[in-house]
Amino acid sequence: MDVLLRREDCSPAVQASSAISAVNAVYIYVPLALTAVSLIFIYLYKLYREYDNIIKELDERKLEQ
Repeated sequence: MDVLLRREDCSPAVQASSAISAVNAVYIYVPLALTAVSLIFIYLYKLYREYDNIIKELDERKLEQ
């Protein structure tokens, strides 16, 4: 088993600058951009304006039944 685990080259792998940039983009910038877009959609969603009317209509439907 020792023979399988032993390697001649034990130096750490060096990553290219473009690989590090790609990892940063995938794990930092893409989620940040998606979060910003989600927050914009949440802000523009008009439920808080329509909420009172929705509750009123639901109450009216309950009374009709």
